[in-house]
Amino acid sequence: MYNLQDNSIKSEGGKAIFPLGISENNELTSVEKGQSSNGNFFVKFTFTNDATGATVSHFEWEIDAEREGQEKAAKKFKSQVTRVKHIMTKFVDESQLPVANSFSEFADKIVATLAGKTEGKKFRIKTTYTWNDFVGIPAYVPFIEDMGVSQSKLRITDFDKMEKEGAEAEADVAATLTPNPAFGAPAANATQGDANLPF
Repeated sequence: MYNLQDNSIKSEGGKAIFPLGISENNELTSVEKGQSSNGNFFVKFTFTNDATGATVSHFEWEIDAEREGQEKAAKKFKSQVTRVKHIMTKFVDESQLPVANSFSEFADKIVATLAGKTEGKKFRIKTTYTWNDFVGIPAYVPFIEDMGVSQSKLRITDFDKMEKEGAEAEADVAATLTPNPAFGAPAANATQGDANLPF
């Protein structure tokens, strides 16, 4: 049904985009376990920026050791638990961190451990462009830091993707575009009172 009276649809654009780079006063507003349509479990951490209300979500997915191969899976597993530990230790002591036998159980324990412990705590967060040119949290630590830390350790490095893949090409195309006389712009060779013009 076509319903232009639906107030949930805004005519002036969508929601705010989470700041790129290092932003301050962010809060972990949601930690949830989910399952994709193909049955894979995930944990979703959602951060909200105080200034804009924009959100950015970080997902951790179950690692398929059979598909990845043992060596690659071991590396991915180590990176994953490093990221999760990096987030969780901002809210709980290391002695409270969960131990689990499956990713599903791990996800449940992450959600249960952080329940009620994230509200009101403010952080600096580092974001970069992801492989698909969306603003997201990088896959390596550090990316979150308590606002109480006076000397920030978060840094933007040459390794960080801070421009979209097509940004350079878009700029090149924009620079070569010339005004189109068909849309009211003067032709490149037109002068005031040109006798050859029909108007």
